[in-house]
Amino acid sequence: MSARRTIRGATVAEREIQEEWRLNGLRLQLVSRYVLPRLGYRVLKGEEDPWATIKKDPKSFPKLRRLTPYLRDYADYIVVGKQHAVLIVDVKAPAQLRMKGHAGPFARRYMTFSKREWGEYQSSKIPVAVLLWDYNGSKALDEQDEALFYALLDFGSLYPHQELADQIVARIGPQMVRPRTLSPRTFQRFLSKARAMEVVRIEPGRVIRCAALPPSPASVSQKRTPGCR
Repeated sequence: MSARRTIRGATVAEREIQEEWRLNGLRLQLVSRYVLPRLGYRVLKGEEDPWATIKKDPKSFPKLRRLTPYLRDYADYIVVGKQHAVLIVDVKAPAQLRMKGHAGPFARRYMTFSKREWGEYQSSKIPVAVLLWDYNGSKALDEQDEALFYALLDFGSLYPHQELADQIVARIGPQMVRPRTLSPRTFQRFLSKARAMEVVRIEPGRVIRCAALPPSPASVSQKRTPGCR
């Protein structure tokens, strides 16, 4: 074995970067709760919210009976828009490595879904949208000093580009993506409000934060998450 130690074909450094990007996806999922109202939506439920805490709006709540058990538990967000229209929102945050002279927001037009997600969204009786983030993946989220971008896309505008063993790589269609901007200062405020840098995983009805885990010096997530130090 070479001195450059590898884990399943990837170097330790590469694995740590991939883990950080995975955590960033969870962090941005939590931050999205504060961004969706800017798009004109009221959050009925996030994946981490217990159903018992949901306000039973008489005009929109009955529509939730059309949710499949999977979407009921695992939808990132269920929101309400104009005229009490219910929408499922999936948050995607593929890391963008911004270099000097980069092509601008959403230059990377690909995102991945599990095959289960893709199938559930295709057959959903409630419309599905994707809240897509664009951030500088070469910097930690709590060190972002450039504008972040986000856009809400109709799931129906995506089309499968590549099928992997357990994933679908989808591509944004030719529609124009209308990015919205979030200043670094506002983003850091949302990040703090959501306690997003402490998240380790999100499960139906709860957020697991590093403070709730037993000490484990070998844990990558604990070493790299500020609240776990």
